[in-house]
Amino acid sequence: MIDMTPGRTGTFSLFLVLWIAVQGCAVPQKMWPQKDMAPTVRTGTVDAPNILVASRHSPFKTALVDELGLQMASRGLGLEIVGIEALETVEMERYDAVVIISTCLAWGFDTRVRAFVDRQPRHDKLILVTTSAAGDWLPDGDAQAYDAISAASEIAEVETVARNIMSSLLSVVGEVSP
Repeated sequence: MIDMTPGRTGTFSLFLVLWIAVQGCAVPQKMWPQKDMAPTVRTGTVDAPNILVASRHSPFKTALVDELGLQMASRGLGLEIVGIEALETVEMERYDAVVIISTCLAWGFDTRVRAFVDRQPRHDKLILVTTSAAGDWLPDGDAQAYDAISAASEIAEVETVARNIMSSLLSVVGEVSP
């Protein structure tokens, strides 16, 4: 039985329940923060579209970003890689397309991804890739103008997911060849 005497476990339990209620679905994001991808810039050919890829770090996401980099380089695309934390200062207008690779946490976007999406006046240059356990979570809403791609974090699927992202990316920037 929980002791509800002030200053005992009951006070802590009450505080914990209230904190979880206030924080809602953001609790997993605050208790288990994810590492960000290290920033990198790879220049493309002259006048080639410039693509921003923002991602958290995991073995799958690192392999996916590496594969995307290879596919983009084969088409001469410029690529800038940043972590999700950097989205706070990103000006989407500087890029021809933005790809965000993030994990579904508590049945929703990473809070920083949500903040970035919400502050954009247009979403037609935005591709959101969300990983989840089953690889089938997509954001709600039929009205979004961004492309949404879901994936499970399976290393064996990296090339397939990268091809799907490139397909969406080419629909945004147009067919590009080196």
